[in-house]
Order: sequence, then C-alpha cells, then structure tokens
Amino acid sequence: MRYLIIVLLFLTSCRSVKTVSTSKKETTKTEKTQKKQDSTNIIKKNGAINDQLVTPVSSSGNKEIDKKIDEILSKLNTQKKSGSNGYRQYYDRQTRRLVTDFIVASTKNQTITKNKEETNEKSFEEKTDEYFMKKIKQIPWWVYLGVLFVVYVKNVKEN
Repeated sequence: MRYLIIVLLFLTSCRSVKTVSTSKKETTKTEKTQKKQDSTNIIKKNGAINDQLVTPVSSSGNKEIDKKIDEILSKLNTQKKSGSNGYRQYYDRQTRRLVTDFIVASTKNQTITKNKEETNEKSFEEKTDEYFMKKIKQIPWWVYLGVLFVVYVKNVKEN
C-alpha cells in the first residue's frame, strides 16, 4: 500500500501548469508611384514675305551716256536661293528700272513647356495576432491531503 501511494505521488506530482503561446505576424508593404506628365505647346506663325524694290534709273539726256549706263546695269543680274528664302536683282532695259525681289518664307516659333510630377506613397502595415492558451493539468492539493488522510486512517486501523 505504501508503494502504491509513492507511485501515485510520482505520477501526479510531475504534472504542472503548461502555457502554450502561439503568435502570428503579417507585414504588408505597399508602394504606389504615380507619374503625371503635362505639356503645353505654343506655336506662333508668321506669314511669308514677298517684297519688291524698284529703283528707277533717270535719263541723263545724253543718248550715249544712257546707252553706257544701260549696258553696265544690264550686266547686273544676280539671284540667291536658300530653301524657301531668296532674292533676285536684275535691270529691266525697257522700263529703265533696277528691280530687286525678296522672298522670305513663313516662319514658325514653337515653345514647348513640359511639366513632370511624380508622387510616391509608401505604406507599411504590420498585423500581429497573439494567442495564449493555458492548460492546467494538476491535481489540487486537497486531493493529496484526502488520499494521505485515508491512507493514514487505514494504517492506524491495521496497526
């Protein structure tokens, strides 16, 4: 009987309070980038220019001098051209005029303004769930006291 009590004490006294802890952790990272690009285009157009400059040549009254002047000025015949721009100069003997033609192409002035805007937004979210669970597997002290009392009473009656 004594051995039974000792074995019962060893088997039940090793049990104690156990605590089980479980935790769960989640981390979420969110990054949002937003880009905006805006541009403004302003165009100014100027029209083409066609101009003519006419210079009359007056008569000197002397036919030979006028003939020499016409001969010299008739050799003046030139023109230049670059793309849509150019000029031409010549002498018209019939009307006795020095004529210069100017051609200037249309022009376009363009202004472009660009606006860039970038927005970054970062957010972190951390979520933690913790669970604590206690399991008590222990025989109360008064049960041991009751068993000892019963064993003591039996031993007293046997002796």
